[in-house]
Parts: sequence; structure tokens; C-alpha cells
Amino acid sequence: MKGQRFETAHLECWDKGKEMRREHFREIWTAKERGVPLVIGLGEMFQPMLCALGEYADMGYGTKLPFIMRHRDLGTKCLEAWETRGFSRDCCSVMRADLGTMYAEVMHRAPDGKLIRPDLCIEMSFCPNMGRTGRLVADYFNIPYFYIDVPPDDFNMETAYRYLMDQLEDCLEWMGRVTGREINDELFIEGVRNEWQSRKLWGQVQELQKATPAPLDSRMLQSLLVPGTMVKQKKECVEFYRMLLDEVKDRVDRGISALGVEECRLLYEWMVPWYYLRIHRYPLRYGAVFIGGTIPAAWAVWDMAGDGTWTVAQTPEERGLPLRTRRDALRAMAEIYLEKTPGVHWYRTSRGDKAENDVMGRFRDWHAHGVVFHQDQGCRAAQVGQNEIRMALQKAGIPVMAFEASQCDFRVFTEAEVLDRFDAFLEGLGLTPIES
Repeated sequence: MKGQRFETAHLECWDKGKEMRREHFREIWTAKERGVPLVIGLGEMFQPMLCALGEYADMGYGTKLPFIMRHRDLGTKCLEAWETRGFSRDCCSVMRADLGTMYAEVMHRAPDGKLIRPDLCIEMSFCPNMGRTGRLVADYFNIPYFYIDVPPDDFNMETAYRYLMDQLEDCLEWMGRVTGREINDELFIEGVRNEWQSRKLWGQVQELQKATPAPLDSRMLQSLLVPGTMVKQKKECVEFYRMLLDEVKDRVDRGISALGVEECRLLYEWMVPWYYLRIHRYPLRYGAVFIGGTIPAAWAVWDMAGDGTWTVAQTPEERGLPLRTRRDALRAMAEIYLEKTPGVHWYRTSRGDKAENDVMGRFRDWHAHGVVFHQDQGCRAAQVGQNEIRMALQKAGIPVMAFEASQCDFRVFTEAEVLDRFDAFLEGLGLTPIES
């Protein structure tokens, strides 16, 4: 394959994905004039619960995160707005950036300059910093707050389901009380169906990345993932991913490549530095392509075997488990987060061999040639066991590289050092810059 060039083509559904993102933000900024509840928090999870309210707007936290990552003067102002309140730099960098935009009155400033106030905050313990973030947000805006404690994956499974489902049901009832709205179980059930379908379709897209050449690269996957994080509970997300899946299947059939060259296939583990997205494409100088990694995988649903083999999971209804009642839907939604996403292992000290096998399995099944780890100084929890996974991969003869950076704090990023590491790693794989 050395020196081989492949055909490339524009993704026809690309513009549709961008329009969905614009519409999502329009809903946020017009929520007050439309008289619908504006919800903040949730960490892009459990969103089908919001469907039970009827009309709503989901603000999340990061309404301005991409903007402050591109405009570093403003980004510095926001990070310092966090620090001047006495908080430490040791905290999660996404938490610091998001709450910094809140304290600097950037997060909740609409395009017309008006400051908007969310109506309620919901957060969970999936990440160690999420619960504290939600508490600070709720205190700042003086709004009702609900906290969901997601059990660890070493719980007895039936106990974990019951514990999580009871909390989620309490949250539904609480949402109805604080908004004065009747909880609509049919809309909730439909939201759960949509989330399952969206995640399944997204997983099928990623399975097509096993093809050579890969039809997409990690930069494309990152952008195409946005609807699956923001609106996966909505029918339009299901329709978008069906459109995407059909188009990617066609690209595979026609041998369409993501970038035109593919002399080396790489996996990328963990988040990218959001202020340096061109890291997705740096290996292209050597003809290497990032074909996927941790984050795109986390938004699909998988049956994950102990040997690291992943297959896209069937929906509950495809397995003969119809969603007829609220409890049916609660269990189906809980299943995603307790069993069907690799995210359940990210912050668990008990993950051990399971996490090692997961990376090895993806390396094998997606026909990769090397693995790059981002050792994120902005997320200490994500580093739990990461060095052990790297050593296990190296012991198995898998080429591995690691670099240190931070998801959102560009002040700790040393570009020259990181790119030098990339150059040494890629040259160690026997690659040379294409231009030479």
C-alpha cells in the first residue's frame, strides 16, 4: 500500500449535520421567548428524560466552549475567572473552562447579547467532577438541582439497575414538580427508543471503519458525532445517522478514502486538546490516518466480550423486550450506561484487564498499526490505569505513543514537544514525510 492514492469524496450529509447543530443552539437561545423549560447539565447523558417535558431546550454546559478554545484571549479570561474565585487548577479542565465561561458571563450570553438564566439543573456522578459542577451551577443561578448517583460497574448488576432506575424515576417526578408540567411517559419512551437507535446506527458507522481504506477519519468522526451527543433522543438524529450510514456504506463499496492516503492506521485514545484540533490530521504528513478511538466508540452501544471483541448491540425491542411502560424505558436507558458503552470503564479502578482487552480488541479488529494515548493533565480520573494499559499493549508488541496535554487548558500545551513525539513515533513505524 506504500504510496498508494485513493479516491476521496465530499460527504453529502455534512451540511445536514451542521444545520442540526445550528438548530440546537437556536432552541437554547429562544427558549425563554417560547416559554419552554431551559435545562442545564446532564453531561450529554440521560437526555430522553427531558422528552417527558414535551417542549424543552437542553443547554448542556459547553455552549461557548468551542468558541473560547479558538479565541485564546477570551479563553484565558474564562479560565482565570474560575481561578480568581479560589478554585484549583488541579480540577477537571472542562469543568474549569465551562464554569469559567459562566463566571465570566459568556456561557449564558445569547448572540444578541442578552443574558439568559436556565430553569433547572440535573447532573450525575458518571465523572467525578460532574456532580460538583452541577452544584456550583445551580448555586450560581439559584435554580433547582437534582443529582443522579451512577453506581460503579463492580456493583451487583440487578442492584445497580434498581438503584439507578429508582433515581431516574425520582428525577422524572421532580422535573414535573419544578416545571409545573405533566410528565408524558409516551414521549419519554419514544426518546429512549431514539437514543438506542441513534447509538446503534453510530456504532454501525464505526464498524465500517474496519474497511481499508477507512471511509472517514477521526476529525470527520468528531464532527459527525455532535448530533449524537446533543440530540440523540430525537427522531431527526435517528434519521441523520441512517442517512450517514447509507452514505458511508456506499463509500466503502466504492473504495472512497477519508483523506486519499492510508499507509498507516492509528487509534487515538481519549479526548483531543480542543484548542488544537489539527492534531487529528498531523499524522497525515506521513500518510497515517486516525481511524477512530475512545470517544467516538463511547457514543455507540456495544456488546463487549471479555476478549476485547466488540459487536454493535441490538436494541431492547430487537431482543424481544418491548418498551411499554415507564419502567421498561428506564431499564432500557440504564442499560446503555451500565453495560453497553465503554465509558463505564473510564473512571473505575476495577477496570483492569477488561480495559486492556478492549483496546487490544479494537487494535486487532479495526486493523490498526499503532495507538496514541493522550495523557490528559486536565482529567486525572481518565489516567487511572492508562499506563498499565500502555505497558500491556507494548508487551503484546503493539506500537504505542503517549503525549501530555490538557483537554481545555491550552496554557499547559507545548506544541513543539508534542509534535516531536509524533514525528519520532511515526518515523519509528517506518514512515517518512510524504513531501520527501
